[in-house]
Amino acid sequence: MVCDGFYEWQTTKKDKNRQPYFVFSPQKEGIKIDASNTWGTSWSGENGWTGPKLLQMAALYNTWKSPEV
Repeated sequence: MVCDGFYEWQTTKKDKNRQPYFVFSPQKEGIKIDASNTWGTSWSGENGWTGPKLLQMAALYNTWKSPEV
């Protein structure tokens, strides 16, 4: 999955309000992830991908089946 960021929620102990924080990969000066005309040439044979930085994430996945089923 390609992703440029995600929201993480923080709850304050005092008043139980939830505050969203957007976690993302910072971009180079002048590059806007939602405006492709700011990316310039996104692929170069010498440098590879030069467009916006994508957020890199990893996950672990496992399934468990009960022996009683």
